Formats: sequence, structure tokens, C-alpha cells
Amino acid sequence: MKRVLQEAADKSNPLIERMRFLGIYSNNLDEFYKVRFAELKRRIIISEDKAPTLIPAIYWAKFSPGC
Repeated sequence: MKRVLQEAADKSNPLIERMRFLGIYSNNLDEFYKVRFAELKRRIIISEDKAPTLIPAIYWAKFSPGC
């Protein structure tokens, strides 16, 4: 992801290419969070059924949109 963002910041690239790199970066970031939040949600559900652990719940609260 870092390289895509670097390409978007590179002023030697034409503006349209920089915008495309920003779109790619945005899609990658969305996908990253979708996967991570799904895993955290799964862990929270599992941890509620087993021994109490707050670790997944803390991460969920920390990184959820609107916090």
C-alpha cells in the first residue's frame, strides 16, 4: 500500500495517473479494514462464548468508524 501512495504523491506522474493511484490506495485501504474488522468481529463473538477477554473488543472500539 505504501508504494501506491508514494506513486500518488510523485509529482513526476501525470495528474490523471496520480488520481488513479489514489483510487487504488483507497480501495486497498477499504479492503484491508473490511478483512480486519470481520476478523475482530468474529473474535469478539467467539470470546463472548468462551472465557471473557477484552482484547478484540478494545481494538473494535478503538478502530471502529465514528469513535
